[in-house]
Amino acid sequence: MQTGSASAPRSGSRAVRDFRAPRQQGIFNIADRFGLSSVLSGRADLSVAAPVAGITGLAVLPAGPVPPNPLELLSRPNFAALLAKAQSEFDVILIDTPPACDYADAQSVAFRAGDVMLVSKRDTTRVEDTERTVKEISDASARIVGTLMNSY
Repeated sequence: MQTGSASAPRSGSRAVRDFRAPRQQGIFNIADRFGLSSVLSGRADLSVAAPVAGITGLAVLPAGPVPPNPLELLSRPNFAALLAKAQSEFDVILIDTPPACDYADAQSVAFRAGDVMLVSKRDTTRVEDTERTVKEISDASARIVGTLMNSY
Protein backbone atom coordinates (compact mmCIF):
# COMPACT_ATOMS: atom_id res chain seq x y z
CA MET A 1 0.00 0.00 0.00
CA GLN A 2 1.26 3.43 -0.85
CA THR A 3 0.10 6.81 0.29
CA GLY A 4 -0.09 9.95 -1.71
CA SER A 5 -0.41 13.24 0.09
CA ALA A 6 -2.37 16.03 -1.53
CA SER A 7 -2.77 19.74 -0.91
CA ALA A 8 -4.69 22.48 -2.69
CA PRO A 9 -2.74 25.68 -3.42
CA ARG A 10 -2.60 28.03 -6.48
CA SER A 11 -1.60 27.49 -10.12
CA GLY A 12 -0.61 24.04 -11.41
CA SER A 13 0.02 20.47 -10.32
CA ARG A 14 3.17 18.74 -9.19
CA ALA A 15 4.07 15.11 -8.58
CA VAL A 16 6.98 14.04 -6.39
CA ARG A 17 8.18 10.44 -6.42
CA ASP A 18 9.57 8.49 -3.50
CA PHE A 19 13.31 8.06 -3.04
CA ARG A 20 13.34 4.29 -2.72
CA ALA A 21 12.09 3.33 -6.19
CA PRO A 22 12.03 6.48 -8.32
CA ARG A 23 10.05 6.07 -11.57
CA GLN A 24 8.40 9.38 -12.36
CA GLN A 25 11.34 10.61 -14.43
CA GLY A 26 10.87 7.61 -16.74
CA ILE A 27 7.09 7.93 -16.91
CA PHE A 28 7.24 11.63 -17.75
CA ASN A 29 10.53 11.49 -19.68
CA ILE A 30 12.31 14.10 -17.54
CA ALA A 31 15.86 14.33 -16.21
CA ASP A 32 16.52 13.04 -12.69
CA ARG A 33 19.92 14.63 -12.08
CA PHE A 34 18.39 17.03 -9.57
CA GLY A 35 15.18 16.52 -7.62
CA LEU A 36 13.65 16.27 -4.17
CA SER A 37 16.81 14.91 -2.55
CA SER A 38 18.80 17.79 -4.08
CA VAL A 39 16.31 20.36 -2.78
CA LEU A 40 16.19 18.86 0.72
CA SER A 41 19.98 18.68 0.93
CA GLY A 42 20.35 22.33 -0.16
CA ARG A 43 21.89 21.65 -3.59
CA ALA A 44 18.89 22.91 -5.61
CA ASP A 45 15.61 24.74 -5.21
CA LEU A 46 12.03 24.19 -6.33
CA SER A 47 12.89 25.49 -9.80
CA VAL A 48 14.28 22.04 -10.69
CA ALA A 49 10.69 20.81 -11.07
CA ALA A 50 10.25 20.00 -14.76
CA PRO A 51 7.17 20.93 -16.79
CA VAL A 52 5.69 17.85 -18.47
CA ALA A 53 5.40 18.17 -22.23
CA GLY A 54 1.85 17.77 -23.46
CA ILE A 55 0.20 18.19 -20.05
CA THR A 56 -0.55 21.84 -19.39
CA GLY A 57 0.04 22.93 -15.80
CA LEU A 58 1.83 19.75 -14.69
CA ALA A 59 5.36 19.90 -13.32
CA VAL A 60 7.23 17.00 -11.76
CA LEU A 61 9.92 17.20 -9.12
CA PRO A 62 11.71 13.87 -9.55
CA ALA A 63 13.32 12.06 -6.64
CA GLY A 64 16.84 13.11 -7.63
CA PRO A 65 19.90 11.15 -6.54
CA VAL A 66 18.95 8.34 -4.15
CA PRO A 67 20.09 9.42 -0.65
CA PRO A 68 21.62 6.98 1.84
CA ASN A 69 18.81 7.66 4.36
CA PRO A 70 15.58 8.88 2.72
CA LEU A 71 13.59 9.10 5.96
CA GLU A 72 16.20 11.38 7.52
CA LEU A 73 15.86 13.84 4.60
CA LEU A 74 12.05 13.76 4.82
CA SER A 75 12.20 14.41 8.56
CA ARG A 76 14.18 17.65 8.21
CA PRO A 77 12.39 20.97 8.80
CA ASN A 78 13.26 22.07 5.26
CA PHE A 79 10.80 19.46 3.90
CA ALA A 80 7.97 21.35 5.63
CA ALA A 81 9.38 24.60 4.21
CA LEU A 82 9.47 23.07 0.72
CA LEU A 83 5.83 22.00 1.04
CA ALA A 84 4.82 25.50 2.14
CA LYS A 85 6.61 27.04 -0.85
CA ALA A 86 5.09 24.50 -3.25
CA GLN A 87 1.62 25.23 -1.84
CA SER A 88 2.02 28.87 -2.75
CA GLU A 89 2.85 27.95 -6.36
CA PHE A 90 0.66 24.93 -7.21
CA ASP A 91 -3.01 23.98 -6.96
CA VAL A 92 -2.38 20.33 -6.13
CA ILE A 93 0.70 18.61 -4.75
CA LEU A 94 0.96 14.83 -4.95
CA ILE A 95 3.74 13.05 -3.10
CA ASP A 96 4.21 9.41 -3.97
CA THR A 97 5.73 7.45 -1.09
CA PRO A 98 7.01 3.90 -0.86
CA PRO A 99 4.59 1.36 0.63
CA ALA A 100 3.43 2.51 4.05
CA CYS A 101 3.53 -1.09 5.32
CA ASP A 102 7.25 -1.34 4.58
CA TYR A 103 8.69 2.12 5.34
CA ALA A 104 8.02 5.01 7.73
CA ASP A 105 8.39 7.56 4.89
CA ALA A 106 4.62 7.67 4.35
CA GLN A 107 3.88 8.57 7.96
CA SER A 108 6.55 11.27 7.98
CA VAL A 109 5.21 12.78 4.75
CA ALA A 110 1.60 12.49 5.97
CA PHE A 111 2.44 14.36 9.15
CA ARG A 112 3.83 17.28 7.15
CA ALA A 113 1.33 17.24 4.28
CA GLY A 114 -1.77 16.82 6.43
CA ASP A 115 -3.97 15.13 3.82
CA VAL A 116 -3.50 11.60 2.49
CA MET A 117 -4.91 9.52 -0.33
CA LEU A 118 -4.42 5.80 0.28
CA VAL A 119 -3.53 3.67 -2.72
CA SER A 120 -4.03 -0.10 -2.55
CA LYS A 121 -3.14 -2.74 -5.10
CA ARG A 122 -5.99 -5.01 -6.15
CA ASP A 123 -5.55 -8.65 -5.15
CA THR A 124 -2.34 -7.78 -3.29
CA THR A 125 -2.94 -5.35 -0.42
CA ARG A 126 -4.24 -7.12 2.65
CA VAL A 127 -7.09 -5.70 4.71
CA GLU A 128 -4.95 -5.92 7.86
CA ASP A 129 -2.26 -3.78 6.20
CA THR A 130 -4.85 -1.21 5.18
CA GLU A 131 -6.27 -1.06 8.70
CA ARG A 132 -2.79 -0.66 10.21
CA THR A 133 -1.90 2.06 7.72
CA VAL A 134 -5.11 3.97 8.43
CA LYS A 135 -4.26 3.89 12.15
CA GLU A 136 -0.66 4.98 11.56
CA ILE A 137 -1.78 7.85 9.31
CA SER A 138 -4.30 8.94 11.93
CA ASP A 139 -1.60 8.72 14.62
CA ALA A 140 0.49 11.06 12.44
CA SER A 141 -2.33 13.64 12.74
CA ALA A 142 -3.10 13.39 9.02
CA ARG A 143 -6.51 13.19 7.39
CA ILE A 144 -7.39 10.52 4.83
CA VAL A 145 -9.18 12.36 2.02
CA GLY A 146 -9.65 9.45 -0.37
CA THR A 147 -8.71 5.97 -1.44
CA LEU A 148 -7.72 4.44 -4.75
CA MET A 149 -7.40 0.82 -5.77
CA ASN A 150 -5.25 0.08 -8.78
CA SER A 151 -4.02 -2.95 -10.68
CA TYR A 152 -0.38 -1.92 -11.21
